[in-house]
Amino acid sequence: METGGLEFVVVAGVDLNGILRGKQVAADRFAAAPEAPVALSDLMFVTDVRGEVVMRPKHFEGWWPSGATTGHEDMVIVPELTTLRAVPWSESTAIVLGDLRHVDGSSVRASPRAVLQRVLDRAAGLGLSPRMAAELEFFVVDDAEDRPQTTEEGYCAVGSADDDRLLRSLTSHLRSLGIRPLAANREGGPGQYEITIGHNSLPAAAHEGVMLKHAVKALAPIHGRRATFMSKPAGGLFGSGCHLHQSLLSEEDGRNLFHDPGRDDRLSDLARSYIAGQLATLADFTCVSSPTPNSYKRLAPYVGGTPTWAVGNRAVAFRAAGDDAGQLRIENRAPGGEANIYLAMAASLAGGLYGIENGLQPPSPSTGSFYEDPDIERVPMTLPAAIDRFEASEIAREYLGEEFVRIFAGTRRWEVEQERAHVTDWEVQRYADAL
Repeated sequence: METGGLEFVVVAGVDLNGILRGKQVAADRFAAAPEAPVALSDLMFVTDVRGEVVMRPKHFEGWWPSGATTGHEDMVIVPELTTLRAVPWSESTAIVLGDLRHVDGSSVRASPRAVLQRVLDRAAGLGLSPRMAAELEFFVVDDAEDRPQTTEEGYCAVGSADDDRLLRSLTSHLRSLGIRPLAANREGGPGQYEITIGHNSLPAAAHEGVMLKHAVKALAPIHGRRATFMSKPAGGLFGSGCHLHQSLLSEEDGRNLFHDPGRDDRLSDLARSYIAGQLATLADFTCVSSPTPNSYKRLAPYVGGTPTWAVGNRAVAFRAAGDDAGQLRIENRAPGGEANIYLAMAASLAGGLYGIENGLQPPSPSTGSFYEDPDIERVPMTLPAAIDRFEASEIAREYLGEEFVRIFAGTRRWEVEQERAHVTDWEVQRYADAL
């Protein structure tokens, strides 16, 4: 701070929607007590994507942030100093992520960071050290337009000068944030991009995924664009996903426990149980990986909509990729781009641990055009159905926590109600003159 001329530190926590919430703190005040809790209203925890407060649902049991009737009580963010970074696109600001706690110091058990830590503690009890990486897809749109406007082909190795400048800026700033971008490319849709970052231990991998999203959203306007991670920003386009690359290392010697060189597919018995658990819990955790009504416009049998797995095949929910011990991993392709990365990683890991702890075995890997089979099982294909499945899940309550399940389901029902009450342009165009 002394050498860089920093004036402010953004102290932020991640809410249930994956949005950073917090305060700008004067740099000298932060430097004087960098681990001091930063107080803010507990309503930040139940603020929706448009800034409205989600009030306590009727007949709700258990803790819910205070609301207007009880004085908008405080909660605090405790900075996690390993996440402190200078913001490279700002001359005077740094950012640090933190843990949400009640004012008495106890953890907010329903917070995304606490939910992920709960699952990590379970993995540590099994002698397992999870590593993950987020591969994020997003759309960039002209500032004056509501949808991507480009005539360029998808998957181009080299795009327009504007595209190249934007990608170079993103990757350069990510490196300045201490994040390793392994690849950045145009995706299949017009104006769609993908950035892949390197594996890391948890929770660091989740921190990096959150900072990647923050960087993209912050830098796009500097280039006269807007960026969105929503699954389907317009009809007829590819969807955007948040693919999670996962491996489990031995805490004892650091070996990749998914790798078995004696198998043709290189997958160990533990990897197979991990896959089987993810298959068994995919439907239970769908509302975590697909948390908005728009998410379900992306889901399809060949895009995370079926409990299927394969080696190499990208039309499945879970793909085994890589041959050697350094590269072999399980890719979860189900989450949408708008998924809360902390929660998506927590749910994905929870599913794998469920398979390991219960000795599950997966079916044979899917082959060919299996997703065209009308009898193939599907996950819930609407948010209301996914919420019902999530609330009824004993696995979700055990692995993610009962308090989190109640509160997250309540906030998802709020999203359903917002959609139900909204009259769309499509409805007016279709029905107004005809009926």
